[in-house]
Amino acid sequence: MIRSLIKNTAHLIAKPINLAIFSRYFKLNLIPRQANICSDDFLDQKIMIITPHVDDEIIGAGGFIHHLSLHSCRIKCMYMTDGSKSYHPHLPQDELIAARKGEAIELSRQLDIEEPGFLQVADTQLGTESNHYQQLLTEIKAYNPEILFLPHPLDGHPDHGATVTVTLEALTKAKYPKDTPIYLYGAANSLTPNAVNRCFALQDEIYQKAQLLEIFQTQTMSFAPMLLLDRCRRFAVRSWAPEALGAEFFSVTSMGNLESALKDLDPRAMSINFGRISSTVKLPFQFFRGWSIKKKFDHKLQHSA
Repeated sequence: MIRSLIKNTAHLIAKPINLAIFSRYFKLNLIPRQANICSDDFLDQKIMIITPHVDDEIIGAGGFIHHLSLHSCRIKCMYMTDGSKSYHPHLPQDELIAARKGEAIELSRQLDIEEPGFLQVADTQLGTESNHYQQLLTEIKAYNPEILFLPHPLDGHPDHGATVTVTLEALTKAKYPKDTPIYLYGAANSLTPNAVNRCFALQDEIYQKAQLLEIFQTQTMSFAPMLLLDRCRRFAVRSWAPEALGAEFFSVTSMGNLESALKDLDPRAMSINFGRISSTVKLPFQFFRGWSIKKKFDHKLQHSA
């Protein structure tokens, strides 16, 4: 009882402090109008959103995905891991895996997008076996996407980094052109200002995103810190989107540039250097942990030839 009271009080105190910190931060890191994403660029394009875990795609890009789904874009979500190491106080592992998969299927139903694909690799094991890229290769060849969405390789979780390296390997085997566009999103953590070159200003989409997150009832971690950041990002786009209620940030690059930036790096192993956003109380510490490393990588990514 006392512990719960202390926890709730800490969250009540932390929320206005975080709003003040991140509102100020994004006011100082403005995103130019030319970074605004035009949904017309995605019409008649086959989009594959490759996501490490069920719910990462909505945390990182849910508002934009919802927007695209209303514009008849072809979208397929590809889930890399099975959720077997997620925590749930009541569900045994086999039921948890099935429930997480069911949530992904329900998401595709609500958005009216393509049926999702599942690699079903055990959590934290992605990229440890050579057949993982072969499984993804089969899915990529079957769907033949023209635009891909991936988590940022330094997103603060080993599965997120492994998702990028496994995908690049599969694309190489599929002989994809090096100029294939890749949209990087932040799910476990946020993109640095160095990385952001595209953004989507959220209006009603911010409410739709919150509703979509309610699908993921097996997720015991709060989505509140990430939604708070979404709302604070509106200050970065206020000069050209004054009505925005929030914003989602992306780093758009190409397959070839991403490969060059990752040369001699192991993003899976580097994940221990970065914070994983999971707490309103600890949000500033988790947000900025490993920031200097990420900024150096993002500068390299944007200047890769």
